[in-house]
Amino acid sequence: MSIANPETKSIHALLSENEALFHIPAYQREYSWQNIQLEDLWDDLEEVLSDDSEEHFFGQIVTNTSENGYEVIDGQQRLITSTLLLAAIRDVAKKFTSDQKFSSQLSEDERYSARRKVDDIQENYLLASNLKTPILTLPDENDVASFFTDLLIKGRIVESDNQTEKNLRNAYLFLKKHVSQYIAKKESENLGVPQQLKRLENLIQVFTKRFKVILINTASTKDGFVIFETLNARGKSLEEADLLKNLLLGFLSDDEESANSKWERIFTTLNRNSNETSRYIRAYWAFNVGLVNKDKLFRAMRKSNQLQNSSDAQKVLEELAKYVEIYYGLLKGLKSRFKDQELADLVDTASVLVKTFHPVVLAMYDRSFKESDVRKVLKKILSVYAVNIFILGEVANDLEKDLVKVSRGIKTGILANVEEINKKLDEIEKKEQAILTLPVWNRDKWTQNQSRNTNQGHVFLLAELLAAQPDETISSYELFKGNGNSKYRLIRLANLDQLASDAAYINKFGNYTLLEKKINWNEEWSLEEKADHLMKSKIINNRLMAPKFSQWNADLINNRIKQFVGNMRAIW
Repeated sequence: MSIANPETKSIHALLSENEALFHIPAYQREYSWQNIQLEDLWDDLEEVLSDDSEEHFFGQIVTNTSENGYEVIDGQQRLITSTLLLAAIRDVAKKFTSDQKFSSQLSEDERYSARRKVDDIQENYLLASNLKTPILTLPDENDVASFFTDLLIKGRIVESDNQTEKNLRNAYLFLKKHVSQYIAKKESENLGVPQQLKRLENLIQVFTKRFKVILINTASTKDGFVIFETLNARGKSLEEADLLKNLLLGFLSDDEESANSKWERIFTTLNRNSNETSRYIRAYWAFNVGLVNKDKLFRAMRKSNQLQNSSDAQKVLEELAKYVEIYYGLLKGLKSRFKDQELADLVDTASVLVKTFHPVVLAMYDRSFKESDVRKVLKKILSVYAVNIFILGEVANDLEKDLVKVSRGIKTGILANVEEINKKLDEIEKKEQAILTLPVWNRDKWTQNQSRNTNQGHVFLLAELLAAQPDETISSYELFKGNGNSKYRLIRLANLDQLASDAAYINKFGNYTLLEKKINWNEEWSLEEKADHLMKSKIINNRLMAPKFSQWNADLINNRIKQFVGNMRAIW
C-alpha cells in the first residue's frame, strides 16, 4: 500500500494549494449532517473566534490521487460542510455591496474590501483555477450533483423531496443564518455595518487559517477502500448501508461503472435513504443466509462464505437491484406495483401493520412464485400477526425469527409450494390460544394512550371480524384501508357509568366497534343517542346492535365476543 506522509493543512491550504480538485466517489455515503453536527461545528468555530491563540483540529481527510484530482475516501461530510460554510459566508458578504442599505454606510475602500472577500472566497475555495469548475463535486451518477454545484457556486437553493438535497439545503441555510447573526451582534451590542464587515473578515480568517485537518493521500483506489474500511468499520460513524456499499463495490473495482449503476438503482429507488437501504439489504440477507441484527450486518457479510469474491458480490448486487422495486412496493404499500388486486390490498394493509414479512415475500419472488401464491401466503402472515401479536401480545422480534426460518425454507426449496408454506405458518400461529384469550381480553392497550401501531392492529382485528359477520357487504380491506386512507375509526360503545355493575367489561373486545369517521360519536352521549348514530352506519353489525343498545350490558357484550370467536375459526 502506497500512502503519502500525513500532512497537517489549514482549510486555506487544503482548498487553495496545488490547484486541488476534489471529487466524492460513488461508493461514498450521502451527505447526512443534521443540525446537531452543524451546531457542534459552529460552537467550535465560536470558541476559536474567542481565543486568539487557539487552533482547532477538524479531523482527517483521506484522499486518493485520480486523473482529475483527488477522490475523497474519508472526511467528505466535513469537506462538503466546509465548502457550504464558505458559500454561506460569501453570500452574506454580498449584501455589503449589493444591498444599498449596507453599502451606503461603507467607505469606498470598505466596499472594495467587501467585493474582494466575495471574489476571494469564490476563486480560492469554491472554484478551480479555470473559475468555471467547482473545487468539490459529487458523483456524476448522482442527481444531487447539480443541486450541490448550484448551491455551492451560485448560492441557489430550491425545495426538494430528496433527503440528501434537503440536508445540503438545511446545512447552507443553517450556516448562513449563524454567520449573519454572529456578525450583527457582539454580546448584547448591535454592531454597525463597518463593524459587521470587520467581524466577517475575521470569521473568514479564523476558519480558513486556524481550522486544521490531517490529510492522508493514497495512490490507488484499492488502497482507498482499505483505509475507508479501517477508519469506519469499527465505529458507528457510518450507516451499515454505506459500509455495505463499500464492501460490495470493493470487490467490483474492475467493473466500477456497472456496479455503481446497480447501486444507484437500489439507492434511488429507496429515496437515497441509508437507513432504509440497510433494512432492505438485511431482509435480502435474511432469506439468503439468515437473520442478522442491523448493526452487525456489515461484519456478518464481510465474514460470510457467500461473499468472498467478485462473482459473489456481483450476484448479491444484481439480486438487490432485481428485487428492490418489489421491496419498495411492500414497504410503502404501493398497490400499483402488483397486478393481483387482492394482493395489492393485502400489501397496503401489511405495510401499516407488519414490519418483518419482507424476507418471506422476497424469497417467494426469488423462487418465481405467482402473485396469486404470494397473496395466499401474505394473507396467512397477516392472520399470524393478528393472533400472535395483536391478540396474544407476543414480541414481534420472536415472530421475525420464525418468519425468517420460513423464508429460508422457501429459498432452499424445502417449502416448495403454497400449501407447504402455509402449513409451516400454521405451526407458528397460536389460534387456539387466541380463541381462549379473546373472551377474557381486558387490556389497557385499548386506552387512549395506545401506540399508533397497536391501535391499527385492533382496527385490523375488528375489520376482519366485522367483515366476516353474516350478510356484511363491506370488505375487511374497506374497513381497514392501510396508509391512513380508512373511512372508519375505532370507538368504544358504552362508557363506565353506562355499564354500571358491569364496569369490568369496559375494555372487553365486544364493547368496541368501527364507525364511519363522518358519523359523530361522543362516548358521553346517552345510550339512546348512541343507538341513533349506530343506525346511520353502513356496517350491518352496528345497525343490528342499535335496537337493543339501550339495554347494553355484560351479556350482550359476551354474545358479541362469541360471534367474533366463531368468525375467528372461520377466517383464520
